[in-house]
Amino acid sequence: MMSTTHAIIGISVASFALGTVDPFVLGVAAVGSQLPDIDTSKSIVGCLLFPISWVLERYFPHRTITHSFFMTGIVALASLPLRFHNVEMWKALLIGFFFGWFADVFTKSGVAAFYPATSARLDVPANPNLRLRTGSKAEYIIILLFLGLGVVSFNLHSAGGILRVFNAAFGQPSGAAELFREEGHAKQILAHIEGQTNAGSVNGEFEVVDVLQGDTLLVRDSSGVIYSAGDRKVCSSCEIAIHNVKARTGKNISVAVSEIRFHEQDVFAALRKLNVPPNSQVLISGNLTFADAANLNVPQRLQKFNPIRLEGKKSKRRNFTTRALKICEFSPDWKRVDNCSFASFPPSRKVKKR
Repeated sequence: MMSTTHAIIGISVASFALGTVDPFVLGVAAVGSQLPDIDTSKSIVGCLLFPISWVLERYFPHRTITHSFFMTGIVALASLPLRFHNVEMWKALLIGFFFGWFADVFTKSGVAAFYPATSARLDVPANPNLRLRTGSKAEYIIILLFLGLGVVSFNLHSAGGILRVFNAAFGQPSGAAELFREEGHAKQILAHIEGQTNAGSVNGEFEVVDVLQGDTLLVRDSSGVIYSAGDRKVCSSCEIAIHNVKARTGKNISVAVSEIRFHEQDVFAALRKLNVPPNSQVLISGNLTFADAANLNVPQRLQKFNPIRLEGKKSKRRNFTTRALKICEFSPDWKRVDNCSFASFPPSRKVKKR
């Protein structure tokens, strides 16, 4: 086969097998696909590494030692340092090398795949008239087929992989959840939800605030109200039962994490210590402890997400656990707060700014 054919096969298979479109990883696969032909000085890699190709050409027939399972194992062991540096590149190298010589199994002369145990040639199919000839029309058809595989793989994995494409096509919450996990730290995630609430149908765009257990989405509408949304089979208590959801990325965001502690101090006075740009959103989670909260009750909101819960026994001292995420838009001087709402978050004493 031509060196171009080997490169296209190596790149396409590596992209599909590893689920990547990284040009450096695919470049390693392309290089690996050329290495088996180092046993002849007529090849591109043989010309570049002439001293090595001259020795191999002198002592080993073409498509024997370098076109074998034995040499694949040698390359795997010799390239182990690359595995500790970048395991994906190491796998790409092996994929490129293996398919670089295994593709020649389907050519007229075949390969000595089990060399040095035997010099017998492995060639498929058994009828020599059906095998590929280098530079023939059949080889160009192979090139087109693997180019097609490469294009499909690039599109699938650029969109986040087969699973995300499948979930997005069928409007599954898991597709939006996966997008949030992968992109939510750097981009705003917006979800167009078609669903049902106890009050009626829902059809609109929400901001995804967090992902809860079972790929349940925590979303915020344009007025700042928080809802839990998910598949009714997984989340029977969700305020929104999702029938269809399409997620996309929005504007870029930045996330920083810091911790504040205060005792008998106004919360806004503590928050003013944070260096937050104007018109930013501050996401707060944590525990509030009251010295005298025996009669403290938390009102429950109907048809909206209830993030706050009370913990502890009825006594003079009682823990008030937010287990919540409070989203507020603060004025630059921290004296005014607008559009506050709550969402689920693990208990901690951390403040996230984004």
